[in-house]
Amino acid sequence: APAVVKMPAASTNAAPPHLPVKAGSKKTPKNNVKDVKQGSITAFFKKI
Repeated sequence: APAVVKMPAASTNAAPPHLPVKAGSKKTPKNNVKDVKQGSITAFFKKI
């Protein structure tokens, strides 16, 4: 049930291309897992 509830919100947040990147990786939809990993890696290098 919780997964079903998160699906619509995730898809809504995934609609704009710039939102998923700036949004927390926790709220990022599973479809954008690759983008999240790339974004987190980029942020990781930026912190360094």
